[in-house]
Amino acid sequence: MDSNRDWVSVSAAVDHTVALRSNGTLWAWGDNSSGQLGIGPGPNQTKPVQAGTNSDWAAFCCPLRGTLALRRDGTLWAWGQVYVVGSWGATANNLPLPTQVCAESNWTGFVTWGFLPLVRNRLGEVWEPFHAAPNPEASAASSFQLVATNAAPGRFASAWCGEPRIYEVRSDGTLWERTQPLNTQAATPVGDWHRLGERSDWTALWGTGAAALGMTADGTLWTWGIDPGVNQPSDFLSRLKLARSRLLSLFGPGPRPIAMGAMPAYQEQPRPLMRLVLTNSVD
Repeated sequence: MDSNRDWVSVSAAVDHTVALRSNGTLWAWGDNSSGQLGIGPGPNQTKPVQAGTNSDWAAFCCPLRGTLALRRDGTLWAWGQVYVVGSWGATANNLPLPTQVCAESNWTGFVTWGFLPLVRNRLGEVWEPFHAAPNPEASAASSFQLVATNAAPGRFASAWCGEPRIYEVRSDGTLWERTQPLNTQAATPVGDWHRLGERSDWTALWGTGAAALGMTADGTLWTWGIDPGVNQPSDFLSRLKLARSRLLSLFGPGPRPIAMGAMPAYQEQPRPLMRLVLTNSVD
């Protein structure tokens, strides 16, 4: 596809891929029906094309059919399909070219991404963007939602399970979930958290598109989210196959979005997948 050997990172979404070169330029290929390549209206691309004209990109992610990226000056930019969430629900907006999301220039990176990605600033705060349309003159406080302050790295994940969900491992080792309703009749208000399970020894957390994975201190790998089947896999090879498929989705687009009426069962409570045991090697 491309003979260059200076690629440093890549992110894949539903129908497009974005990659960063060592010179700070972003390149994209795939579907461009929602403007997710950042090149303006135009055909799909089978080879990398430069997204925008800047050469100071530092980080990026690909939520569904959109792209969200940070420049080295700390500003946040978006293009492609952006879902703006409000009391009326979620509305899709297509941005054909890189557009600055808000006025702040203190963003440092992405905490997690999915249907609604989360970003961190220099104060250690975690914010959820797109509670208003992108506006380079608007403050984050007026268009974002504050999720956490002084959040520990690696303690957040997100998943799309008919509704966007955010998971957090708190400082006391407990696991919590927040659902982002997409309709005005939702029983759970935006921002409400509830605890998952009774354990207080969670040590790691990952989001995998439509599911989540977590690790507890005893080495047990847990999974929850869109249920992969009615019955829990009983044999080791089946559990290993399920763990492999979900771990691989951490590095790719994960499952395609599913219409709400066709959404499979959602497994809310974590269930053990397998336990990793450290053994002494024998010479």
